[in-house]
Formats: sequence, C-alpha cells, structure tokens
Amino acid sequence: MKKYLIIGVLAMVLLVAASVGYAYELGTRDMVTGAGRATVAKPARTYTKQITAPGVLNQSNTEYVLMNDVVANGTAFTIQGSNITLNLNGKKVTYLNANASTAYGVKIDGYARNNIAIVNGTIQQGAGTCSGNQNGYGCNPLYAYDSWGLELGGLDITWRAADTGGIYLHWGGKANIHHNTLNDLGSTVVNRHQGIDVIKAANHANSVISHNLIKRARHRGIMSGPSNKVYNNDVYIDSVVTNSTGVSINSGEAHHNRIYGKGVHPIGIWPGNNVKVYSNYVEVQNTKWGSEYGDTGSAGLRMTWGNNNVEVMYNTFIVKASNNYNGTGV
Repeated sequence: MKKYLIIGVLAMVLLVAASVGYAYELGTRDMVTGAGRATVAKPARTYTKQITAPGVLNQSNTEYVLMNDVVANGTAFTIQGSNITLNLNGKKVTYLNANASTAYGVKIDGYARNNIAIVNGTIQQGAGTCSGNQNGYGCNPLYAYDSWGLELGGLDITWRAADTGGIYLHWGGKANIHHNTLNDLGSTVVNRHQGIDVIKAANHANSVISHNLIKRARHRGIMSGPSNKVYNNDVYIDSVVTNSTGVSINSGEAHHNRIYGKGVHPIGIWPGNNVKVYSNYVEVQNTKWGSEYGDTGSAGLRMTWGNNNVEVMYNTFIVKASNNYNGTGV
C-alpha cells in the first residue's frame, strides 16, 4: 500500500507541474547559453546597393551592403528611413577617429523608423575622444531615436567614451537584439542614478534581448523595458559605481542568463513588476572600495519597494566575500 501511495503522490506532482507549464531547470555555471556574435539571417529587401564609404542611408526597401572597412572622423552611417538593412558583410566600421562633441557608429535618425536591420560586422570607436551626457548617449556605437521592429544581430561592438552606452534605443518597441558581442572599455559614469548601459532598451516594449555576450560593463549590462524577454545572455560586470546590474527588466521574463560581477557594487538581477526570474546563474563579489558608500557589497538579486508580482525560482545566486580583500576591508 505504501509503495502505491508514493507512486500516486509522484504522479500527482508531475501532473500538477505539467499543468502549470513548468519548463524550468536550475541555472548552472556550465549551462549552454550560445551567447556571443554569430552570423545571422537578414531580412529580404527589394533593392540591393553596395557602399564603400560612410554616409546617409535613406532609400527604402533597400539592403545596403558594405564592401570594405570604413573609417569616419565622426559619425559613420546615418539611417534616415524605414525598411532598410545595413549589412556590414563581415567588415569593420570605425567611427570617432578624431575628437568630436558628438559621433555615432550608426545612428538611426528621425521619428517612427520601422523595420530596420543592422547585421553581421564590427563597429568600433576610433582614436578620437568624446563625452556622452549623463543619460549615456551622444557618442554611441549604435543609437536609435525612435525605432520599431529594429533587428540588431551578428555585431561585434567596442567603445570607451566617457558617459556612453553601447546600444542605446531611445524610444520605440519590438526590437530584437541577438547574437552580439559587446565590450565596454570605458570607466566614466558621472551620474550613476541615470546609469550607463551596454544595452539600453528601457523604453522599448515587447522586445527580445537574447544570446548576447557582454564582455565588460562599467555599470549596467542590460536595461530592459516592459513585457520584454531577456534570455541566454552572458554578462560580465566590472562595477565602477553603485548599483551595477547585470540584467534589469521592467516586466516580462529573465531566464537562462549567466552573470558574473566584480568591482564596487555588482548586482546580478534587478526586476521591476510582473516579472518571472528563473533558471539564471549569478556569481558576484564586491572587490573595490566605492567613493560613494565605501564597502558597498554585492547581491545576486535585488528588489526594493514597489516590486509586485515577481516570481523568482530555479536560480543559482553565489555571493562571494573575502576577509580584508585587497587590503581595503571589502
């Protein structure tokens, strides 16, 4: 009788798990995320145009194919239109090769730009210097003012400008940011309350951010908007100021991400409202003395006032500490 009772209880547990849609497993250090740059498919366009120099791209329903590496003292490419693909074709775009007050690798300019894709190549900051504003834009490798249905994939992006994020999406929605490698080599954050993000899509609803490798973030890795899905990303934080977060999400789902943090104040995940946080792996340690609070600490997950309807499950959070680390008392 006892044997049948155990089998019956087990079957009931499995039935309940199936009925609520459990597709979860414990997030582990060795789980395969597939994060990082990979060649991605590009949307079909009516026309194809080869380009060999920086400039303005404004012909609709056109795939612009870059035929060689290009260097620009300021902004390399400005997209002014919709239904446009910039196919970097494995080539390298160097922007800001001379000092400038404002410069972008690729800038999507204007209002209501729809169905734009930028894929398969390298965007890097050149020899010049530039300082963004406290919000993190002005010198970005990739900036979009008002974009809808934007796809960014297969990109290798590097920059170091002060107060400058990597991919900065100002307004819009339904973005798909995937299979990119991003490396933030900068160290200046003037206003940590506004924050500097490697991928900023805080105002982009119904977007997907997946399979990205963030090799270094000076402050925050991914800042994600409402009803977003953030998954299969690898994020490395090298925190220089307070509240350096690997993944922040307004609402939606954050799962199967791996986050490693060090520095002043690394935090793995910071959810908003109506968020599922599951199957993530986070490993953090406070390794630097902060100018604002001194020994600021670290956290696998942080929630403050106003976090409603948040589910946190099947995650691994490892917070490390060392007595008198680096002789600073951290």
